[in-house]
Amino acid sequence: MSENGDQRVLEEFDPCEKLVEDPNLVRGRLENGLTYAILPNARPANRVEAHLVVKCGSLDEEDHEQGIAHLVEHVVFCGTKKLVDSEKVKSAMASIGMSFGADVNASTDFRETKYTFHGP
Repeated sequence: MSENGDQRVLEEFDPCEKLVEDPNLVRGRLENGLTYAILPNARPANRVEAHLVVKCGSLDEEDHEQGIAHLVEHVVFCGTKKLVDSEKVKSAMASIGMSFGADVNASTDFRETKYTFHGP
């Protein structure tokens, strides 16, 4: 877009205008309090993307707990009952064309811990 076009868009933008929510968005809350939003997307076909945001970050830690939120972020990828260690988790992901970092990742900041999953 040209500079003039960019300027016109900025001039027409009203930051107070309420965003319109997609009518296909499904929101809910599980019994354990987890809230979710699901938005179907046909393109690209046969793919899934998931984001889990845990509203707990480093500011929620007491002084003697510093680093726990970040530790939990890493421990999540260490394994499950069926995939008992991180190497098995990595192998399972590689078998469907996924890798840590590019397709599965997490980060912790002051206010939250985010997990992302980009599936094939």
